Amino acid sequence: MAEVPVLSGTFTGPLWFNQSFSKVGEQKQAGVISRLLFYSGLLFTHLLSQSPSLSGDFSRVYTMISERYLLNPARRLTTITGLLLLMVFSSTLLAAEPMSLSRYKLGAGDKIMISVYGEEGMEKELILTDAGSISYPFLGEFRAKGLTLGELEKLITEKLKDGYYIDPRVSVTMMEYRKFFVSGEVKEPGGFAFEPGLTLEKAVALAGGFTQRASKKGITVTREENGKAVERTLSLNDSVLPGDIITVSESFF
Repeated sequence: MAEVPVLSGTFTGPLWFNQSFSKVGEQKQAGVISRLLFYSGLLFTHLLSQSPSLSGDFSRVYTMISERYLLNPARRLTTITGLLLLMVFSSTLLAAEPMSLSRYKLGAGDKIMISVYGEEGMEKELILTDAGSISYPFLGEFRAKGLTLGELEKLITEKLKDGYYIDPRVSVTMMEYRKFFVSGEVKEPGGFAFEPGLTLEKAVALAGGFTQRASKKGITVTREENGKAVERTLSLNDSVLPGDIITVSESFF
């Protein structure tokens, strides 16, 4: 994670900000910092759920900034500036992170389990068909493709409330993600089981590694986004998602 320049203590903010902030009483200054610390804490909680790698960096810098204020209240302006920069910087990084599996949208081939608390006959393991549909007791066949687990859980709950259960407690869990595929200049092209945390480098290793003619900079992935196939160029450290079609090009040098 890049260093935040304000931590050196040499940055004191724009002149207009210094002049305005100096007119605010110490109690109000402390209140502003308290709110920033609170909202920074909320951002940290969100980062923790979406990106553990980012949350570790955020936590270290957050602690450094807050300790500087607690140990030396005279540095209030530097602390406020640091917290603001930290929140903006971390939010930008989070937006640039690969899609989290918590937001993963179901597709054909995904295997899920649906259950209703207290109803043994309602526990079913299902695989999304090529059309992206599933069949469930009372509800028949309906489309699940394009929904997150949470969205599907809500949809089934609403359907079951419509004449079948008063207050069903529905749970939808992922049992097995759909395969991803590797083709082109790899030794063993084909489809492979997906595991969370998979990077492009690991995916290529599962396919037997690169051939001698492979271009490590010419790797593309075709991924479904919002119902459309989108082609991207990836680096070896980038994340792979279920259903990705990875193509390793041939090097001409």
